[in-house]
Amino acid sequence: GRLSSCVHVVGSFLPVTICNYGTALCSTIRMMYLSVVAKWMYPNADVFVLDVLPTSIPYLVFAMAGIGGAVKSVIFYCHFPDKLLTRDTVNGLVTD
Repeated sequence: GRLSSCVHVVGSFLPVTICNYGTALCSTIRMMYLSVVAKWMYPNADVFVLDVLPTSIPYLVFAMAGIGGAVKSVIFYCHFPDKLLTRDTVNGLVTD
């Protein structure tokens, strides 16, 4: 679409899982890597918008305060668009 030239993919080399385990850990590592790269690529950004994982909010707000200035705003938007498409399960067993 019209915004495709504005999209930059980074961190695609990072694994989604490690031997089908550690999805949350891998997601956290990917999000932190993305935040570091985004802050490096856009050091004077006024706003960073995060989705799904809030892990890097403290990094963006506080850790970078001494290196190039703190981010002025961080917007956290969490959504789960596939919630209505997934099956309700508890420990892998379908619930009614």
